[in-house]
Amino acid sequence: MASTTTCSVLHQNQILLIVLITRHPLILLSSRFQVYGKVGSSFRSDGFNVGSAPVPGTAATGGNGFFPESTTAFELGGKVEGHLGNAPARVTIAIFDQDVKNVQRAVYFTPPGGVLAGFTVNVPRSRVRGLDFEGYINPVT
Repeated sequence: MASTTTCSVLHQNQILLIVLITRHPLILLSSRFQVYGKVGSSFRSDGFNVGSAPVPGTAATGGNGFFPESTTAFELGGKVEGHLGNAPARVTIAIFDQDVKNVQRAVYFTPPGGVLAGFTVNVPRSRVRGLDFEGYINPVT
């Protein structure tokens, strides 16, 4: 059962109920102001590049294997609704940080006299940080 409950009074049990139903914390500070936080993780499995017999190790050590990729992401955001003059308005803002270990990337090359070949290799680490901002104004005519 999905929840569409909104509340203007902050009660601890209601916040807990929202967290359990939506699976990410959503705190309704008022009917016009909300904040949330989210943490997630994922992975891609390891393996060997096909086309030849498995050679132990990664491309960095002369092998044809690659490590599993893992990522952890954090996000914190909020939304404010109201009016700008007589026009309904909404502002949403979020900051995020994603850390990826053993990033899997495809590398393509053509050996001399050969055909185009592709391999999966690992990049040791990647980090994505950012800010997402959205504003909405509906002018009244």
